[in-house]
Amino acid sequence: MTDTTPWQGRVLLADDIKTNQLIIKLLLNKIGIELDVVNNSDDTLQALATVKYDLMFINSQLAPVNGYDLSRQIRAQGNELIIVALTTNAMMDEMLQCAEAGMSDVLAVPLSTQDVLYCLERWEPQSGLHKQINPDNEAAGIAQTVPVSQVIQREVLEKLQTDLGAEFNRVFKNALQTLNEQMDYVRTHIPDLEQHCDEDLTRHIHSFKSTSATLGGQDLSRLAQKLEDYSKLNNVAALQQNLVMLEEKYQQLSTALHEWQ
Repeated sequence: MTDTTPWQGRVLLADDIKTNQLIIKLLLNKIGIELDVVNNSDDTLQALATVKYDLMFINSQLAPVNGYDLSRQIRAQGNELIIVALTTNAMMDEMLQCAEAGMSDVLAVPLSTQDVLYCLERWEPQSGLHKQINPDNEAAGIAQTVPVSQVIQREVLEKLQTDLGAEFNRVFKNALQTLNEQMDYVRTHIPDLEQHCDEDLTRHIHSFKSTSATLGGQDLSRLAQKLEDYSKLNNVAALQQNLVMLEEKYQQLSTALHEWQ
């Protein structure tokens, strides 16, 4: 189930592919985000010079200047805008090339609604984008919670329960404990990173990703995959920037799992 909570913010899309333009425009307009679309690198620089954007999507193969070199130009101007590359080849070498160009994140095309929304959520703390708070709930001091159905895939846990039978409760409690220990390690080590990621951190993030998926937390597992990629790329800044979102997704899954029990 896709969360369509209204957002506020302004996004720039630099892409000459009409399908990408249509998908992103329809999605972002649906959740309240204003989107400007440009078709080439020259128009991109002009738009950035006149408007303050919260986030930017850029096709890595844009013309006449490609997305990598355009990103370098933007960074050379001192612009710290969140730049998300759109690419058909989201493999490790491509991600490394994007990171070296100063891009913040990578999305693989064809795009899906969930991929775009997950991206917005990942970068919400660092960008000007933000979800709108229900004023009635805010006035009453009511915390907005995420429904269990949006946090865990019940069918994953139910299948595991069927497969394990009487052993399920023991395995379930062990997995929860393991998830907690892995999160403790990650939240302790990422803030202290300076320039390099070590193999132990990458291994713990990988295990965290796997345990999250086992417990039906696909959103958390996807985000952990991103952090694992950043760790392999030695992208310390991206790891630290995404730790807030990882903590939030982890707390949501932990709460949902206790409710599910």
